[in-house]
Amino acid sequence: MSVLKTFWDEMGHYNELRLHTFMEGMLIPVEEVSDPVFSRNILGEGIAVIPEESLLISPIDGIVRHILRSAHSCCIEGARGIELLLHIGLNTVEMNGRGFRLLVNEGQEVKAGDPLIRFSIEEIAESGYSPTSVLVITEMGEYDKVKFSPYGSVKKGDIIAQIR
Repeated sequence: MSVLKTFWDEMGHYNELRLHTFMEGMLIPVEEVSDPVFSRNILGEGIAVIPEESLLISPIDGIVRHILRSAHSCCIEGARGIELLLHIGLNTVEMNGRGFRLLVNEGQEVKAGDPLIRFSIEEIAESGYSPTSVLVITEMGEYDKVKFSPYGSVKKGDIIAQIR
């Protein structure tokens, strides 16, 4: 198989999706997250960020498919059937929306880097929860491999994963 075949499908379409960071902060392995639903990859492969900024941003171009009423989590569907769960903090559903402000609506088209949810790191911590946030690939769609970027500090626009 040629190197080009790895990146191009039979129709001549580029066959790689790049996930951009979903928030600025420290990128860490999802296995280090204290919630076993995420750390054991029960919902799918993922990666986590210890946030330094209070803004969740879209990692891909896509459509916002679901937003939890408590505004701490949303799902985005991207090209070729990929679906992502973006979850702010751990056990923050218990905050019942306090400290979270939606910036998008269900069904809205978004581009990578668009703001989705503004939140308060301080309010999350003061409520006794971890602000560590998670991106989970809940559906790979037509893709079958994911390679996460090296861990460390990430800023808006940084690539955190390549999916083929």
